Amino acid sequence: MTVHHPITVDLVHRGVTPRVYAMQFDTNTRAIQLTMLSCGEAWTPPEGAEITLSYRKSDGTRGVYSHLSPEESAISVSGNTVTAVLAHQVLTAPGIVEAALVVCSGEGRLATFPFEIHVAPDPGAGEAASEDYFDPVDHLKKLATWEVVCAQDAVTLHYTLEDGSAHTDSIAFDADGYPVSITHDGATAPGTWRDADA
Repeated sequence: MTVHHPITVDLVHRGVTPRVYAMQFDTNTRAIQLTMLSCGEAWTPPEGAEITLSYRKSDGTRGVYSHLSPEESAISVSGNTVTAVLAHQVLTAPGIVEAALVVCSGEGRLATFPFEIHVAPDPGAGEAASEDYFDPVDHLKKLATWEVVCAQDAVTLHYTLEDGSAHTDSIAFDADGYPVSITHDGATAPGTWRDADA
């Protein structure tokens, strides 16, 4: 039950911004069928390239994804045509969604010029949470570098993701060696220690 919205994007000449139209709250039933060109000639993504859909909604929430669930890909490739199924969160806010396809291969990253998704409000639907939506697959696969630092009162993990963002996680211990708090990027949550139930 998928509706395809064909558009064409030239990676060199921006031209007129393509538009597609969708209804608010449609879920996993609309797909952008994007034909990729370079100076008017067919451009095919490299074999094995990782392709994601990047978007920003009218309310400022955003996301980047390539899967609808850990088991279900949102992206398929046939020659120079990439089909991307629109995830639920892409269409939760009425208005214009700016979107682009991003192709990553090795150290290279190439994004299409933006296209627009015009989301019409659904007059019969109630409110729904409009949130950021990022790829549901295991993000540990995106880990680029990491370092563990052990001290008497804490164990700290410094790591960088492939997108360049740096993070720090730390578990603090009391004098008896029991964990008392967990910190992620400077935000600390206190906790308690208990033995597993018998």
